[in-house]
Amino acid sequence: MQPRPTSRGRPRSLEADRAILEAAFKLLCERGFAHMSIEAVAAEAGVGKTTIYRRYANKLELAIAAVRAHLNVEEVPRTGDTRADLALLLDQTIAAVFDGPVMSLVGSFVVEKRTNPELLDVFRRRLGEPRRALMREVLRHGIGRGEVRPDVDLEVAIDMVGGAVFYTYIWGSSSDENWAKKVLEIIFQGIGGDGAGAEE
Repeated sequence: MQPRPTSRGRPRSLEADRAILEAAFKLLCERGFAHMSIEAVAAEAGVGKTTIYRRYANKLELAIAAVRAHLNVEEVPRTGDTRADLALLLDQTIAAVFDGPVMSLVGSFVVEKRTNPELLDVFRRRLGEPRRALMREVLRHGIGRGEVRPDVDLEVAIDMVGGAVFYTYIWGSSSDENWAKKVLEIIFQGIGGDGAGAEE
């Protein structure tokens, strides 16, 4: 008599996986980490709490997974013009900050930094660092084309671009539709090269 195959439990449902992560991300943005609960996520996703606990040991693990699943970064723009490439990245950042979930998450994660620093760390790794890498690459191409000075501190230049967006969001200091263009004009007064680069 052959031994009966051992059961490994029910296979995980990809549909349930997606529903849970979408619900968790939505509630993170709407309520913040402190007020997001496994019960609320289960109700929003239309699953039982045990379905969530089979996947995630606690709320922190679930929140981290939701951030990783939903925060993505676009590819490097390649218009052949450094200022145009940075303008595209700046527009993406403005959309993410003013119209997307970025600031809601930042506020929630900063509040949680002392007790759950992993949340802010994941946010930085998932969105902040990759976006900085895009700008860094654009600026390096600009140096190669002679459109950016070779001695420019790229990290400071990146801080200036991104920092302008966050400052404007917090203080509401500009409603000018040409604001982004003006920001880049001022920044390029400091970082602009002589156009004598070798890169095509």
